Amino acid sequence: MTFCEFMELALYWPDGGYYTTHSASSDYYTAPSAHPAFGALICLQMYQLWLLLECPRPFWVIEPGAGAGQLARDVTRFAQQLSPEFSKSLRCLCLERHPWGRRAGSTELGHLPNWIAAQGLPFQRVVGVVLSNELLDAFPVHRVRMEEGRLREMFVHLQDSELVERPGPLSTVALEERLRRVGVVLDEGWEAEINLAVDDWATQVSDCLERGFILTIDYGRDAAELYSSERRRGTLTTFRHHVQTDSPLREVGLQDMTAQVDFTALELAGRDAGLESWGRTSQRRFLLNMGLQGWLASLRSAINGAAYNGNRMGMQQLIRPGGMGDFQVMFHAKGVEPDSLWGLSVSSEIGPLLAGLAPPRLTAEHSQLLGASYPHLAQSYEHLWSGGDTT
Repeated sequence: MTFCEFMELALYWPDGGYYTTHSASSDYYTAPSAHPAFGALICLQMYQLWLLLECPRPFWVIEPGAGAGQLARDVTRFAQQLSPEFSKSLRCLCLERHPWGRRAGSTELGHLPNWIAAQGLPFQRVVGVVLSNELLDAFPVHRVRMEEGRLREMFVHLQDSELVERPGPLSTVALEERLRRVGVVLDEGWEAEINLAVDDWATQVSDCLERGFILTIDYGRDAAELYSSERRRGTLTTFRHHVQTDSPLREVGLQDMTAQVDFTALELAGRDAGLESWGRTSQRRFLLNMGLQGWLASLRSAINGAAYNGNRMGMQQLIRPGGMGDFQVMFHAKGVEPDSLWGLSVSSEIGPLLAGLAPPRLTAEHSQLLGASYPHLAQSYEHLWSGGDTT
């Protein structure tokens, strides 16, 4: 079988795939789980998109691959503080193919305006936003290698009770066409991953929207940087118990498997599907543009001790260079007149909107990163002091 077929089974096989049998939080954490400030600032950006769409009611925010719905919870909670009219218009729709996510949704998200568990994008002609957060990097990918001047595809075989990879003829000419379209020629011996599924994805999203936006947040690069000597062995990574293992043929179904997104290909796919690219930036720059720095500064005067340390660490993880801060944030639009977006540049409108709104704080629903990494700093010692400054 092709590596793409193998990856599909390893991740999504109903009776043993990673995502159908595991809660991903046991192997990695995502931005929504790191700190609720992520969802709150996404909500603030949704508020501007609602304004640009002339305040539709309902205003749909559809999130495929929503997991247990943490991002939707944080968005809807902050919307109630931000604007009563916006909150009344907001309809969060979480789509999840993983059984554990569907179970969590049915029991924990009853307070959301709308909830559904399903596969794909079963709706058409809605007005709103399709929100894709760390979704595309989990699409199954083809693996290719340049050998003797020819592009070869990697296949997975069973040999002496062990899974092995072997090169063979391309399963589809679309692989060569994709590299040609993004302007990439692999050097001899280089390996790479190609995500052909983003083409169908862009078409589905475009069909879903009558008017609106697509917000994509994921780890990836432009094609020229993605397919370069620095990544001559590709970008496929595997994770188990928060450790990067990079052994996709071992512990099949027990570990996560991802590959970086080709944002050049995604932009071209959007164009083919009738979507207009409105720009892209890093997650670090996006969150700082949306006001995270001010919230970081206000934490010190609002809380102290272990609570301060935990919230500060969670917020900083969202913008850490070399980590989540390097994730890419891309906007597409359909049927909307071009305008500047708050998350793509510094805006004077952010400050007044956030004035008087305290930053959200970690709850039991979120990952306790400080306690997991530095248990001694997560302990509270305030009870040992009889008074005075405990900071």
